Amino acid sequence: MEDACREILWRIVLAAICGCVGGIVNIVVNGNYIKSRMILSDQSGIESRYVFGTIKEPIAGIFSAILVTLPMDVTKEHYLFIQTALIAGFGSSTFLKSYVQKSMVIEAQKSSDIIKKYEGKLASLEINLEDETKEKLKNLQMQVKTAVSPSEIRFYNKQIEGILKGATHFTS
Repeated sequence: MEDACREILWRIVLAAICGCVGGIVNIVVNGNYIKSRMILSDQSGIESRYVFGTIKEPIAGIFSAILVTLPMDVTKEHYLFIQTALIAGFGSSTFLKSYVQKSMVIEAQKSSDIIKKYEGKLASLEINLEDETKEKLKNLQMQVKTAVSPSEIRFYNKQIEGILKGATHFTS
């Protein structure tokens, strides 16, 4: 019984290492390392959010390699086990990266839609935003363009919408 537990643990550790390596290889091949960071809503830091950078690719590789290789019989061909874990790690991190990039395009489009929606309202109500508010909006739009994840773009979109909603709410 102890040997069976040791064998399963060994397989999980080997699969995790291979999956992590597969995820890291994906980052190196694509050449786009992104550092994880904390983002703040304003200088006071009242609302903040942590955005994971490229660390999510190796983590996805670890989990997928474990799931894919767990039912495999390792006793016969170790190289097949290792190849499968590496491919699973690389493939899952590639899939995750593709999904994130598609989501970012959708969220960036929502950002421009929000601005267009409120620009029409502001023009119809003949509201001119203060220079400070315009600068804040410009900075938030720039942060949307340099965001590294869909959640970061949604975070900035909420701030943009809040500013524009406030500007139209005062005059309504």
